[in-house]
Amino acid sequence: MLLAKMESARRQMAGKTSRQRQLAAKHLGEAKALERQLRALEADMEIVSGARELSVSLLHKEVSGTAYIKGRTWWNGKQREAQVGSIPAVLKRLGVSSSAGEAAPPAWEDLKQDSELMEDIKALGREKLRLYIERRLRREYLGDSRSQLEADQPEAHEGDPLPGAAVAVDASADWYASWRSDDLGEEAR
Repeated sequence: MLLAKMESARRQMAGKTSRQRQLAAKHLGEAKALERQLRALEADMEIVSGARELSVSLLHKEVSGTAYIKGRTWWNGKQREAQVGSIPAVLKRLGVSSSAGEAAPPAWEDLKQDSELMEDIKALGREKLRLYIERRLRREYLGDSRSQLEADQPEAHEGDPLPGAAVAVDASADWYASWRSDDLGEEAR
């Protein structure tokens, strides 16, 4: 009889031990997931504050006959892009003048040869991407109020607009225009 009672108590204790180990493993998994989220949040805070410099690559793209420079970075597990501007607008913003009498802006391949100029363009790209990330985080943490987002953003005076930029585009017909309007906010207009 004593052994039967002890066996019953042993089974109960073994069951409780097993359940507690399962709970501990579950909570450990949840804690690890929270640690990853915490690290991502801290990284986002560093990006928004400017304490963390984004790694940026530059791209030269042409859409509808207009050539422009884009900055690209990885954020939140995805590649993100922000338009830096057309070559003439970027050069103007950086205070770089074209050669006297030159009608056309320098070619992208020629610009890539000037490492100092490319670093300056990357700095512009970093700022554009940081602002893009900040807008996305504002939506996430402050709500998706377009009017509030626009009120919080300073007026954009960043070089010449791309030709045709003022033309209204049917967003359902042009995914790029829709993406720019949604993800880049006021700067896309």
